[in-house]
Amino acid sequence: KESGIDKIPLSPEAKKDRIMEALKRIVLKGSEIRPLILAYEDLHWVDKSSEDVLKYSLESIAGARVLMIFNYRPEFVPTWGAKSFH
Repeated sequence: KESGIDKIPLSPEAKKDRIMEALKRIVLKGSEIRPLILAYEDLHWVDKSSEDVLKYSLESIAGARVLMIFNYRPEFVPTWGAKSFH
């Protein structure tokens, strides 16, 4: 059975916003059950859109029981800088 979601006209930006909001809700709901550890590897290869999602995640789940671990090469500079999110 079709959900009809494809029939709703959304701009690419609106689709991106919905996806990021859905990911945030999944992470927050999961962290209510037990603390979560999310590991992201090789960020030096990340594209701009994926980096935007990571930055949004960091900012929107601050205070949740989530530990986010990132690894990357020394030449990579995260756009979220040296902020601490807790």
